Amino acid sequence: MSPPTGRVLALLELLQTRPGATATELAGRLSVDERTVRRDAAHLCGLGIPVRAQRGRRGGFRLMPGARDYRLAPLMLTAPEVAAVLLGLAAVTRAGLGFGALGAATASAGAKASQVLPEHLLARVDAMIADLLPGEPSGSPAPAAGLAAELAA
Repeated sequence: MSPPTGRVLALLELLQTRPGATATELAGRLSVDERTVRRDAAHLCGLGIPVRAQRGRRGGFRLMPGARDYRLAPLMLTAPEVAAVLLGLAAVTRAGLGFGALGAATASAGAKASQVLPEHLLARVDAMIADLLPGEPSGSPAPAAGLAAELAA
């Protein structure tokens, strides 16, 4: 049996990737019993991550979207998913779309994502970026404010 913290994080990851999974499915994936799944879901709620359990034929556990007044759940990404995010952020920057607040957010997100990748995978991502997105980041001027507002909408 995995340690409780690791198991709760594993449950969170499963709920992010398999919304609507039943207690039986989750228990099988975590190698615990259904009571432990219910207790771990309650633990997530206690941490401020709203988990909804629905009974019945179409029941299951899911994270509540758009709930107010709760902290953002930790985002659980696999290494390939982080690599895809980094590639997308590099594409935005190289296309000259990373300007103003978006540019700052792109740089910040890229730095955070880079920190969690193992060195060998980060080297592969850097090589992919160099191969797929040749050239330096775009030095094009920022688009007009009206275009930025239209893109944001």
